[in-house]
Amino acid sequence: MPEDILSSQPALAASLIGVPAALAALLFAGRLRRSVALAGVIGALLLVPLAWLGQNARLSPQPGAFSPVLANVIASVWLGCLVWFAASLPFRARLRLEIGAGRVVLRLVAVAVRGLAFGLVLWLTGASPVTTLLLALLGVGAVLGWRAPAHWRLSVAALSGFVPVYMALSIVAAVLVPEVSGIWRGSDALGQRLWLLPLKDLAIVVVFAAVYPLILGWVYAARFERPGIPPG
Repeated sequence: MPEDILSSQPALAASLIGVPAALAALLFAGRLRRSVALAGVIGALLLVPLAWLGQNARLSPQPGAFSPVLANVIASVWLGCLVWFAASLPFRARLRLEIGAGRVVLRLVAVAVRGLAFGLVLWLTGASPVTTLLLALLGVGAVLGWRAPAHWRLSVAALSGFVPVYMALSIVAAVLVPEVSGIWRGSDALGQRLWLLPLKDLAIVVVFAAVYPLILGWVYAARFERPGIPPG
């Protein structure tokens, strides 16, 4: 039975909670569908190098269970899709994007270099993996937000639109598959829970929801047309 499979593989259950919502977002994204789909791919590319780090910091080891790294990769795809969908949805009539392969690749490399530089400095100071991840994301976001202040409205939209949806999906998953709650590690302050959700995981999601729209806004060269101006 599917419920038995999910109960025996809680990491798989946790990684799949947002897949239906991501598919719905792609269905209703309209002319932004390409950017939403690409947001999932980019999310995985940016977070895959952090997946191995994340599994040791956030997930309890479960011999023979579904790979935590693969679970993080799956989750990264739908997280990327849903965060960008929530960020762009309020502005879909005014938002103009330039999604050229060369531009996207070059700007992604620049973002990755910045993130690695921030992370390396934090790692050398002895910061924990989760602290390194959070502060590196915030550092990248601060730089990109300073360069393009108009993109902060994308972050606000993502925080207000995506985070409540994520919390609802996670609570539903924890209720339907109680074993999901057992995959999270942590006994410090960020190891506590809010409505069945580990604060450590929630903090990562909130920071990601705030920063990822700034990353994609820059990568996509996003701009906002004034109302009444026809698309150029």
